[in-house]
Amino acid sequence: MSLGAKSYERGLSDILALQSEVAHAIADEIRIQVTPDERARLRSKGAVNPAAHVAYLQGSFLWNRFTGESVKEAIRRYEEALAIDPNYAAAYSGLADSYVMLANHHILPPREGYSLGRKAAERGLSLDESLAELHTSLGWIHRLFDWDWPAAERESLRAVQLNPGYAFGRSRYALLLSGMGRHEEAIAEAQRAHELDPLNLLTYTVVGDTLFYARRFDRSVVPYRKCLELDPTFGAAHTDLARSLEHLGRADEAIEEFVRGTAGPDGRPRPSSGLAILYARAGRQDDARSTLESVQALAQKQFVSPYGIASYYAVIGDNDRALDWLEKAYAERDGTLVWLKVHPRLDGLRGEPRFRDLLARMRLDS
Repeated sequence: MSLGAKSYERGLSDILALQSEVAHAIADEIRIQVTPDERARLRSKGAVNPAAHVAYLQGSFLWNRFTGESVKEAIRRYEEALAIDPNYAAAYSGLADSYVMLANHHILPPREGYSLGRKAAERGLSLDESLAELHTSLGWIHRLFDWDWPAAERESLRAVQLNPGYAFGRSRYALLLSGMGRHEEAIAEAQRAHELDPLNLLTYTVVGDTLFYARRFDRSVVPYRKCLELDPTFGAAHTDLARSLEHLGRADEAIEEFVRGTAGPDGRPRPSSGLAILYARAGRQDDARSTLESVQALAQKQFVSPYGIASYYAVIGDNDRALDWLEKAYAERDGTLVWLKVHPRLDGLRGEPRFRDLLARMRLDS
């Protein structure tokens, strides 16, 4: 492989050494200052078992498909890597991110998913404290489950310090900044991540997300559409685009995009608070109510985001019910609450004393 005028070639068993050299070269290319100690860490990675690394790469490919089934399969590949090499710290990061993703997308209950993620991240850090990926994993858990913003930022910055070229770490940091209302920093960090990894679909959606939460809805449409040009089947880009179209007053288009992003094998979307909200925005109140009823029926069988249901009630102006569901989200550690401060769907609640109290308990009132 090449970077600038330099060329890098290694055998598979030396892949971590190659990655360290490339990270160092990226730091030089983008003119990030790296101390002598940091340079030593970048060059300190040893050889890795080739079979373990192949399993790890397979897991990472599946994780980036960003569906529940693909992430569950990714977990199996990461576990395979660890069965081959129990000291392969990077595989623990993949495992941690997989459990966190399943919790964040409400496929696992928060307490279960984040607990498994934390255990994997801490085990990996006990093997290699210098691995940026593991600090990003732990920072993600501090953000989504602990709601400990200083700890989340400390881990995010540590990851950037250890590996300035780690695009995924910068993307996670961008989302942390966005939820805290630090929009200009968030947008800049998201754009840096995209520049570092322009073929990664998630870097497009993170740029879009930071623009969305900064309420630049028209600009946020652009990266989502560019993402879908690369992969029209990427569901997250469809649903994120739907959210932007909703706030541009284009609810019918938003429904079409949301259905494209969530349709199952039968062509029908799964029950979703997001879809209920879009029906309400489009004036299709019967469809909105029946969709929400399906969501609440599903909640009797599995974890369903209380935050999502709260958002529906906020959009239709039923503030008391919205606040009741937000309290339930708080009690159940629903990670989606990290958007409490900035999500436009909650604007109708911002004058409510109960909402201001919840912001204070989340330490998002500054």
